[in-house]
Amino acid sequence: MKICVKCNKQSPDEDNFCRYCGEKLTSVAAQNTEIEAGDTKNGGCSVFLKYSSFLDNAVLYRVALGKEQGLVSSAPGEVEEIYRVLAFRGYPDGMYKYAEICLNSNPPDRLTAHKWLKIAADAGHAASRIKLQTENWGGDAPQNLSVGASGTGYDYNSLKINTRDAERNNDFVSENRNIQLPAEGGSFVERVKEVLPSILSINAVFKSGRNKMLSKGSGFLVQGGYVITNAHVVGESPECIEANFEPSIDKRTYNLMPLAILPELDIAVLCFTGNIGEALSSRKLLSLRTEGVTFGEEVYTVGNPLGIGLSVSKGVVSSPNRKTDYPKNVDFVIQTDMTVNHGNSGGALLDAANNVIGVITFYPGKSEGGIAMCVPAIYIKNVLERINN
Repeated sequence: MKICVKCNKQSPDEDNFCRYCGEKLTSVAAQNTEIEAGDTKNGGCSVFLKYSSFLDNAVLYRVALGKEQGLVSSAPGEVEEIYRVLAFRGYPDGMYKYAEICLNSNPPDRLTAHKWLKIAADAGHAASRIKLQTENWGGDAPQNLSVGASGTGYDYNSLKINTRDAERNNDFVSENRNIQLPAEGGSFVERVKEVLPSILSINAVFKSGRNKMLSKGSGFLVQGGYVITNAHVVGESPECIEANFEPSIDKRTYNLMPLAILPELDIAVLCFTGNIGEALSSRKLLSLRTEGVTFGEEVYTVGNPLGIGLSVSKGVVSSPNRKTDYPKNVDFVIQTDMTVNHGNSGGALLDAANNVIGVITFYPGKSEGGIAMCVPAIYIKNVLERINN
């Protein structure tokens, strides 16, 4: 146990911050006192949290998510307490969730929420950084803590893309016939084997009206460690997003958190929660190719059709710039002759060199197969540039 030199309350050894006053804990040991469940006078907590020291932060976070969503029974206030413990342990996802609880309390504790978001953001937690920048803090944010790198507010609407500029930036072969197409990198089997560690199956829970929906789709890793999928795969306000790699690559399940969900582009940008370095240490990060797409170019995708698991589908570009009215703010899509189904949504459209040239978004409702529409990679690139700036 550790003892806080400021308020003299006890906290477990794995905590980095005092659970009561928020001060950083020192290594000063507390006296050997048995803390029973419910003994709040000595810093006790729920029966479950009495044994939380046996769980690492990632597992405890998943338990809290399950309790928050009603998948696991929970005592009153237990979810809040778990997130609070995770926050004081220095776990960025716990800080983010505890800050959300503070913001949603009655009355909102905006000062505490801002403190935890700032600590998490300073530790590199992208979702906390964006929450700091998008929340209207008014006079509740401490004046000595800047919001964002420049100290100014973040315009979330700036993520909306000027599609006409995107179209001008995308140098299709119809405009530049001297562009060299990518050379094939080995046999097709070798290319699929190389890209497989970058592909994910995605499961999301979100509300649609009064109902909760379970959605299954595909996603992929790009430079920067971001996960790209469709907005319609995760919904506009997802409650939980989980991802799996092909079991031969990795049998773990990872939690994802949304950084930007843009239904008008049908693009969602997600990030891993927890230890992102561990999740990405052996993963190939895909590069975006935003120009030179041509008729007849060989393409393929690896996705999660019908939720059955990762499968490969191969074809050619039928049209590099098909006009469309869906997604709403996308003026043109890449049409291919690949066979796709529900669950392929959000998958990467890959060229012969394993570059991403688009993201699969839909197939026509009256199609009998063999037509798939993809949002060009230029839209993904522009969204990522706005997130990083």
